[in-house]
Amino acid sequence: MARLKFTEIIQQLHAGHRNEQIRLADDIARHGLTKKLSGFNASTGIGKTMSYLAEAMQQESPIIVSVPTHQLAEQVMSTAQRINRVLLANGLPERVISHKKGRQEYMSVGRTKRALSVCEDTQDNIQLALRAALLSACESSNKDSLITEFITEYGGLPDGISRRDICCNIDDKDSALLDSTLYEQQQSDFIVVSHVLTVIPHGLKSLPKQFRSGILIIDEADALVNIANSIFSKKIALSTLLNVATSLKGSVITKASGELSLATKGLREGVTMLSQDGLVTDALLNFKSALGRYTAIEAIHLEDKLDDFFSSGMNNAAIIKTDNKSRISQFSKFAARGCATVFDAYQHVCLLSGTLDVTSSKNTHMKWLLWQLGYEEEDLKFYGFYEPKEFGRISLFIAGQDYPKPTIAYTDGELNPSFTTACATTVIDQSSGHVLVNTSSYREAWRLADELEKQSNGKINIIADNPLKPLPSVISEFQENDDAHVILITPRTSAGVDIRKKTGGQLFKHMFITKLPFSPPPDLDELEHLYTGSKNRQELSQFAYIDSMQASTRKTAQVFGRAIRASTDECSIYILDNRFPRYDKKSAHSMLKGVIPLRFVKQYVNATYLDNPKSQPGAKPNRQMVF
Repeated sequence: MARLKFTEIIQQLHAGHRNEQIRLADDIARHGLTKKLSGFNASTGIGKTMSYLAEAMQQESPIIVSVPTHQLAEQVMSTAQRINRVLLANGLPERVISHKKGRQEYMSVGRTKRALSVCEDTQDNIQLALRAALLSACESSNKDSLITEFITEYGGLPDGISRRDICCNIDDKDSALLDSTLYEQQQSDFIVVSHVLTVIPHGLKSLPKQFRSGILIIDEADALVNIANSIFSKKIALSTLLNVATSLKGSVITKASGELSLATKGLREGVTMLSQDGLVTDALLNFKSALGRYTAIEAIHLEDKLDDFFSSGMNNAAIIKTDNKSRISQFSKFAARGCATVFDAYQHVCLLSGTLDVTSSKNTHMKWLLWQLGYEEEDLKFYGFYEPKEFGRISLFIAGQDYPKPTIAYTDGELNPSFTTACATTVIDQSSGHVLVNTSSYREAWRLADELEKQSNGKINIIADNPLKPLPSVISEFQENDDAHVILITPRTSAGVDIRKKTGGQLFKHMFITKLPFSPPPDLDELEHLYTGSKNRQELSQFAYIDSMQASTRKTAQVFGRAIRASTDECSIYILDNRFPRYDKKSAHSMLKGVIPLRFVKQYVNATYLDNPKSQPGAKPNRQMVF
């Protein structure tokens, strides 16, 4: 079959290219699309999406592209459609492209009507208009019936109605758009799916028959492991335990319930491993013991659930507290190990990532990822490592030890107000023009936005990201703003999206990373049980360390990669979390050193360390870039 060279496609798309991107595309064509299992670690910004799509779309086999986020799925779809136009213009077969969203993205007509019918009567004209708009949207056969589209358009749902009330589920798929989407998938030979579908049992088998074999491309393959671990963890809401205790009554269960409530009340926001908090562990065990005194069905059921929950021990269990809600979770660190069996049905499986160098190198050949997915090292037939030789310039600034810590120890996990204040001061003093600020959460983004508004007296245009708004819309608002100083604050930059001018040029020259994300540590005992006889304790410890830090480092590396996307880009990058390790010193978080690309090691060595801006009264703003 006739085909276009990668450079020809790039030229016709009027897109820039780099030598490493051409090498990546060539290796995907020669190895990824000819061998059973191949791996490609292409540093962020090389252009791996264009590389694998340009080559794979010229094959005759059906193609599945699995990605971790909705934003990356939209980017893949957009790039594939551009390549399709080039193929068609050159007389080559085009691909029929489809995108499989989850059922929960589509509003069900029946469920929406039932939810509206039980709403309380109201005379509020805004609520009445919102209900009418919702009814009209759910009956639509176009994108208006997507829940995200409605929330974006109207800012939210009518009072008393939640997303869960009105969206399709496994029993109710009453959506005209969902029906038409399923038909499109049946007619297509190229489909973009979520990593969630890839890791759940029979997920890929739920696709139309043509996608039961062919080419499987896993973009951001290391994220596949983290998503699997999250999906298959056991969870029990703390409110469930306390509600059952209330219904049972009696002094013993009441006392146990009170002790459990008190023990968890003082926990910080985020993840607290039970192995590190004996008070909570004892309270849970006492609560389970108290349940054993009752013969009520709900008590027996809950005791059995807790027995099952703790059957594998406390080492990998945690209390997760977010938005004043707590749940007990038992993490499954090896949930992705069944992927190898599922992937075996495909002719060619390509594992790609921009951050595998965090856990792999040219010598280790993706060892960590292969173990997690259930492969043996000898299963990998090709591994390519792609790092650009020349790629823009940066100045690097890192918070010193005097800089306020992100959180206060022994609290409920609230952000340290001094950290938020210092971050706002640094952003205002050290930047101008378009500025990108990357946070660890929406809550942090909103608090920082308030502080920036306060310190700047409203003179700076601040765009605070909102989870109800699609990221492309937020980026578009940032792109179209021509104020002298405009700041975008978002926790979503680890999704792997480009934030550039609509013409393709560099949009911002100052980028800030505030609080670093961290994930809970792994269970060494479970590792030892799984690999009995194959690894010594020291190697298991190293593996466990990699497992616990990998997700955090991957996210931070993705964020770092937003700054430099072309060889002509220049950016000042500020890392404001003083837990980020110095280049020349050992640290408990030394893996985070891998966030800095090899091409910028010199700048890392010579990084400027920032003091607490409040300890320097009268300091003049520094708006100059130094390279």
